[in-house]
Amino acid sequence: MINNKKAYKIFMALPKPQRKKLQIQYDIESTENMYGPDTPKELKWLNRFHIIRGGSFWNWLWMCHFKNRKI
Repeated sequence: MINNKKAYKIFMALPKPQRKKLQIQYDIESTENMYGPDTPKELKWLNRFHIIRGGSFWNWLWMCHFKNRKI
């Protein structure tokens, strides 16, 4: 939860075109993993990051993009 808040703050500080790019990237990965779960890796992605499966966009941002940034 704390990291989700950090991800939100970092995300909102980004320029609007970069935020849109990240949203589109999440949508693409989400769709690819939702409609083609052939491997356990994809199922793991869905459980961790997909909203329907209990994950979140903010968790995805933190784990895939912002985790190594200094705040």
